[in-house]
Amino acid sequence: MPTREAYAVAALALLIFFVAFNLQSGWVYAVDALLAGLLTAGFLSAHHAVRKISIVRTLPAEAVEGEPVGVGLALRATGFGRRYFVEALEAIPGLQPVAVFVPAVDARRGAYASYVTTAVRRGMHRVQRATVRSAGLTGLFVARREVRAPGEITVYPRYWRIRRFPLAAWTPAFQTSGSARRRGGLEFYGLRDYRSGDSVRHVHWRSSARRGSLMVREFEQEIPGSITLLIDTRPDVQAGSEGENTFEDLIRAAASIAWYVTVHGGAVRLVASGRSGMVDLAGGWKPILEALADLRPEGWETPAGLLSAARLGREASLIALTPDSESLGALAGSGARMAAVLADPASYVERAPEPPRRIEGHGVALCVFRKGDDIGARLERGR
Repeated sequence: MPTREAYAVAALALLIFFVAFNLQSGWVYAVDALLAGLLTAGFLSAHHAVRKISIVRTLPAEAVEGEPVGVGLALRATGFGRRYFVEALEAIPGLQPVAVFVPAVDARRGAYASYVTTAVRRGMHRVQRATVRSAGLTGLFVARREVRAPGEITVYPRYWRIRRFPLAAWTPAFQTSGSARRRGGLEFYGLRDYRSGDSVRHVHWRSSARRGSLMVREFEQEIPGSITLLIDTRPDVQAGSEGENTFEDLIRAAASIAWYVTVHGGAVRLVASGRSGMVDLAGGWKPILEALADLRPEGWETPAGLLSAARLGREASLIALTPDSESLGALAGSGARMAAVLADPASYVERAPEPPRRIEGHGVALCVFRKGDDIGARLERGR
C-alpha cells in the first residue's frame, strides 16, 4: 500500500518528467529516473520483506490480569535474500497489543525477538495468526501479510490476597466451629462498631463507654470446611462498560474469597449458570480459578434459583455474589444462613457522581463495593 509520501514522490516525478520532456534536458531526465527508481525500490523491498516469513510464538500457559507477560517470537525466512525492517504486529486476545520491530531476518539463521506486555482480560484465549508488516528500504510503501502462529494462554482474574474475611462469620461453617476456635484461642485483630447478631461476650465495654456506642472485639478468622460461591451471571442485571463492569469485579471478588478459603485449608464450591447449562464445581484453588477465568455473563438463573437447583441445604456455607440487591430478598426467604457480596450497579453507570445510596440487604449479611473501590480492602472490612 502506498503512503502519502509515495503519492508526493510520484506527483513530483510526473512534474519533472513534464519539465524534462519540454526542455529535452538529459540531467532532468536523470533526476526523474532517480525518483522512479526510488518508488520501484520501495515497492519491491516492502513486498519482499514480508514474503515467505514464518513465526513461532512462545507464550506462557498462564497469566493474571494486570500482570506483565513475556512473549517470544522466532522469525524465519525462506527463499532468496534477507528481509529488512520487519515489524510483527501482535494482537493476542487478552493481552495488550504490541508492535515488535526486527531489523533483519536472515534466511539461514532467522531472528529472535521478545517483548513484555500486560494481561488485560481474563479468559482462555487462543490465537492462530500474526501479522508482519514492512515499509521496505524507503518507507514509501507498506506491505503486510498474515502468517500462521498458533498459541494459547489462560488469563486468570485478578485477585487480592486478603488477610481476613468477616462475612465468613455469617456462615454455618464458622458458627459450628466457634467452640473449637475458642479452645485454641483467637488472635485479636481490632475493634469495630457493634452489629446486629454480634455476641455480647465480644463487647469491649471500656471503649464503648468512651465512645458512647457499643464496640466489639474482632479476631483473625480461620475458615474450616468449605464455602459455596453463588455467582449471578445474568447479563440483564450487570452494569458498566467492557473494561469496568459489575460482573468482572464480582469475578475478582470471588477469586479473592476463593484464595482466602483455600489458603486456610478449606475447599470451594462454585455454582453459576452458563449458556450451556449449570456450572457446579468443587475443588481447590487452581480448578476454581480456571473456572472463574472461563465464566461469562450468559446465564439466566437468579441466585435463589441457583440455590434451589444446586440443592444446597440450610447448613451449607453460602456467599452470593450479585449486582442485584432485589434478589437478596428471595435468598433471605430461603431460610439458608448466608452472606452476600454486592457490586452497586448505579456506580458503574456513566453519569455525574452521586452520593452512595443505601442498599437494602433484606436480612442478608452484606458487603457492598462500588466502581473504583479496592475490592480486597472492602472484603477485609466486611459489611
